[in-house]
Amino acid sequence: MENILVDHSETVISLVGNIPVLLEADMAKELFRQFEHPENSCSQIRFSNISFGVGAARVAEPILSSLKQQLTEVHLSTFVTGRSESEAVEVMGILSSALEGCSLKTLSLSHNYLGEKGVRAFGGLLKSQSNLEKLYLMKANITKEAAKAISELIPSTEKLKVLHFDYNRTGDEGAIFIAKIVEGSTSLQDFRCATSWIGSKGGVALVEALGKCCNLQKLNLMDNMFGIEARKPLARALLANAGLTKVCLAECVAAKKSLTKLNLSGNRLKDVGATMIGRALACDHNQLKKVDMSQNGITVEGARNLANAVCDKPNFTLLNINGNCISEEGIVEVKQIFGESLSLLGPLDENDPNGEDESDENDPNGEDDE
Repeated sequence: MENILVDHSETVISLVGNIPVLLEADMAKELFRQFEHPENSCSQIRFSNISFGVGAARVAEPILSSLKQQLTEVHLSTFVTGRSESEAVEVMGILSSALEGCSLKTLSLSHNYLGEKGVRAFGGLLKSQSNLEKLYLMKANITKEAAKAISELIPSTEKLKVLHFDYNRTGDEGAIFIAKIVEGSTSLQDFRCATSWIGSKGGVALVEALGKCCNLQKLNLMDNMFGIEARKPLARALLANAGLTKVCLAECVAAKKSLTKLNLSGNRLKDVGATMIGRALACDHNQLKKVDMSQNGITVEGARNLANAVCDKPNFTLLNINGNCISEEGIVEVKQIFGESLSLLGPLDENDPNGEDESDENDPNGEDDE
């Protein structure tokens, strides 16, 4: 058991494999014996990188069942890796039965090859969840059938604040079922559905559902293929959520090689955001004509990256970076980048040279992950 990190604090039971560990009944009995306390006050379960066999799941079942009235968080990731489909589905059913009836605030089933069979194996647990605030299903093989099953099984997502569906093969039809979940999630603050094979039909359904949410703070739809049909519904969704503080658009911009105009004015993107947009625009985008990044708290760093990205575009006509925090020296530097093509640079008379970029110092690509 030297490859399993065990944390049994007052409120958490955590089993995490340093390397993938196949857990069978004998080892499970030894592991779970330490959790057999009648006054156990555990409220969180975390199993990761430990693959349960049916025997191990049977050992865990009564202990999990004894805790379910007090559990608020359950995290189960890579817990059936290497098992046959039939055994994996049986293990999921056993754990679901053990946890059925608990009132969770957080449920993570990320990094498991669930598919429809896996989702329905967790049917008992999902059907008993009406108070979920955070649901993570990333890299969980959420196909269209699995997405349909989730939308059918969870009775209420009214309290849901965080919903992450990244890196699945959801597709258009699956996105329509996710949209139904989103429509019922009136408290949603953080939504991610990146890299999920979603095209125009599913994209439109999804962004129209997001437009009915009014509390979004973070939105990540990158690396999908929504197409031009989703443009107006997405704009309406962004307008409906005035509290948005983080929207991942750079990858979307990079993918739109035929883009002619980009207006991200007044979004407080700061140097981090301006640099990401600059990188996205740097390659190809030869049809690009206008970029408006005014009033974004940009200093010389962001302005420099934007100028270098667009100054040599063959059809480019205007870069607007007015109303930012570019110093006088920075303005001179940006003008030097454009050289004899200064007509491509808009007015810079409303910049505050004493302004500061207050962007987070964290990695701009960083995200909370489960």
